[in-house]
This record gives sequence, C-alpha cells and structure tokens, in this order.
Amino acid sequence: MPVGRPVQVALFLLYTFYSMKTILLTLSLMLQAVNAQEYPTPPAQVAAAELPTFDLISSITQYVMKEEPAPLSGMLPVRKLISETVQVVDDPQLVVQKPAIEPRVTRELTDEQRARWYANRRKMITLNFSATVYDHKRSFLRWYPHGHRAPAMTAWSAIDFNVFCGINRFICQDQEYILLFMGVENVNTEKRKLTAQRWGKVYQPPAFPDLPETGTAEFVMVQGDAMDTKALEPITTMHELYREESVRLHADYAARLQAQAERETWLRANPPQPQDVLIRVWKTEAPVDANSLAHPIAPLVETSVEP
Repeated sequence: MPVGRPVQVALFLLYTFYSMKTILLTLSLMLQAVNAQEYPTPPAQVAAAELPTFDLISSITQYVMKEEPAPLSGMLPVRKLISETVQVVDDPQLVVQKPAIEPRVTRELTDEQRARWYANRRKMITLNFSATVYDHKRSFLRWYPHGHRAPAMTAWSAIDFNVFCGINRFICQDQEYILLFMGVENVNTEKRKLTAQRWGKVYQPPAFPDLPETGTAEFVMVQGDAMDTKALEPITTMHELYREESVRLHADYAARLQAQAERETWLRANPPQPQDVLIRVWKTEAPVDANSLAHPIAPLVETSVEP
C-alpha cells in the first residue's frame, strides 16, 4: 500500500542529512547485484563477497509499482509491486584500500632509435561508410572520400557487408585500418512487397547491376569517379580483405548470430523482473591525519566592500 506525504518528506530529509557519497556507493553495489541477477555469471567466475555487519538504527519502507521494459521486440514489459527501503545504520567502519601505484618505467631513445620507430610504425587510416544489404546478397555502399563533405560516392557490392560488423580494425597489405560503420541496414525485399500489398501499394526494388555470383569480392561504381584510386581506397581495401579472409569472416559472423540467438532465448525464458530496493546509509566522520592538520582551512570572514 503506498505511503503518504510525511514518509516521502522523511526520505528526502534522510537523503540530505546523510553522506551522499555513501548513498551513491551503495546504489552502485546494488546495481551490480541486479545486473548479476539478470545476466548470471557461471559459478566458477563468481567471487565470494562478504558484507559487513550492519547495526540498524531506523528503517522506512514504501511500496511502489515498477515496470521493467521489455528487452526484446514482441515481449511485454513486466510490472510488479516492489518495496523501497531506506535503513539508517551505524558506521560499519569500512576500510578503503587505495590502489597501488605502479612506478612508471621510462626509457630514453636515441635519435637513431626514434627515427627508426617513426619509420616502421604503421599509419592508421579510418574507413567510414554505410551499407544497405538486400536479402544478404547485394550491398549498396555510401562513403564520403573528403570526410563528411559532399559529394558522396556510392557502389554496389556482391558481398554481404554484415560480415564486417564485428570488426573495428584490421591490417591489410601492411597497412592498419580502423573500420567505422555509420550504419548497416538489412532489407528483405519479399517482406517489403507483402507490406506494400497490404497497404495497396507496389514495392519497386532497386535495380541491381550485373554482378558476379553472390559472395565474390566485386563491386560496381554508381556515383563518383571510378578512376580516383584515393577515393576508392575504403571500398577496395574491404574487398581485398574479403578475398583473403572470407572463410574466417563468415565463421565469425555465424558465431555472433549464434550468440545473439542464445541470448534472446535466455531473455525470453528469463525476462528481467523488477527488484526490491534496499538502501543503507550511515554518517561518517572525516579522518584527521597529518596532512589535514598541516593545511588547515581558513575560516570564512565577511568583509564590507566599499562602493
């Protein structure tokens, strides 16, 4: 049963009176626990965490209806009445362990070594473009050879560019590339036709150019200068990589699809549930050490200012 206005005011006073830093730390631990419940870790990887003993001073509980959004399309959100409890406890005297600072190891390079390092290092090139994949058979590519400035270049490819989605960088012909997809859209032409028929319209698929068998590393330019080798570098590099690593690319893509399907199956069988909330707060005293005494804070003194 929902509580009234006095309890809400009491909660607000508790939040302002006690250490906000402690509340945020407690909330962070709670979120980690909730995530562990939603996506459980195998038992061999779960580390045993020991909580300190809390001496309860006071406690306030209210009940609210919470909705957990649906994680997948076709699923309904889960609504559940949960409890939100704020407990005031004595200071558990938690020991804060500071991370050990590793000493930095520096090494002076001679001018010859530095020149050799700069000469041998790879120059990183960013490949940034988008793709629309039709029936996993043809991909329509768009990219801007001059950054984000027009005009754009477009081409049709016989490669299903979904195989590149799990890659962020690669090396081709002793050159390192960083792959940034602006977006990959998948279009099922049969579904588009059926949807258009239901609305009394006619779906006209794009005119596919004559390309070799699906999956070969070939492309046909649509817009742009086909003789500009520098502007064609992004698409030619991707096709060269496909020629060399097509088997591995498709195997990795199949593994990603399998992992995605397993995760969706698990979520449908175990939809996220709203969880009860428990917040423990306590008042801590600032530690007094030699540093704080060596640099005392000067008191604020109000002085008049002449006009």
